[in-house]
Amino acid sequence: MARKISKENKARFNSLGEMPCMACHSHGVQIHHLIGIGTSGMGMKSPDELTIPLCVYCHDDLHRHGVKSWERKHGPQLELLTKVNERLANE
Repeated sequence: MARKISKENKARFNSLGEMPCMACHSHGVQIHHLIGIGTSGMGMKSPDELTIPLCVYCHDDLHRHGVKSWERKHGPQLELLTKVNERLANE
């Protein structure tokens, strides 16, 4: 069953869609739900508030090679989330 997206989260997703990729700074992003921070289980997504913009290549790299490998290259997802939330607060 698909989750219902709140009005606030739709606005968040629209804003994230306008940002560059948090890993490589390219444009044309997808919304990535953070993985492995204790908020999701197998087959479950983390809450919509725990999302960052990633380009298709960085998003695929994260899912294909795993969180630990990806974070060694690009930094912790939680740090990137903090940067995203700071940008959104300053809009």
